[in-house]
Amino acid sequence: MKFFLYIFYRFKTIYKYKNSSDGWIHAYIVIGALLLIHILTIIGFVQGIVKKDVVSEIRIDNGLLDRFLLFPLLISPIYILLYIYYRKNKVFIKNVIDDFKNETVAVRKRRGWYVSFYLVVSILLLLFSVVSPIFFN
Repeated sequence: MKFFLYIFYRFKTIYKYKNSSDGWIHAYIVIGALLLIHILTIIGFVQGIVKKDVVSEIRIDNGLLDRFLLFPLLISPIYILLYIYYRKNKVFIKNVIDDFKNETVAVRKRRGWYVSFYLVVSILLLLFSVVSPIFFN
């Protein structure tokens, strides 16, 4: 979980504007989106292995309801769990982020490469899980 906290910290420092809470909000949204990418990747690989379209089983026939009703219902548990985790571990999270603030430049660069590699691999796995049924059917 420390790795996700480090990603949170890096995005928080990137999105730091005039108001200090803006960075927290943007980082919170990005971490939720990363977890959504992982869930979609897992769903994509399960669809490829089982050879059954899982997404069409949960979709509603109306595209408007999919966008404005179903998708928020699928996303909201991620953000609720992140919020609960934050509320229960607020002191721990703030201590870890304070430790990240005191890191050296060399450690910051090395961890920055890890974060970049992680983000690229996550996105590539998502794309592969989406495109793999086309190639393996």
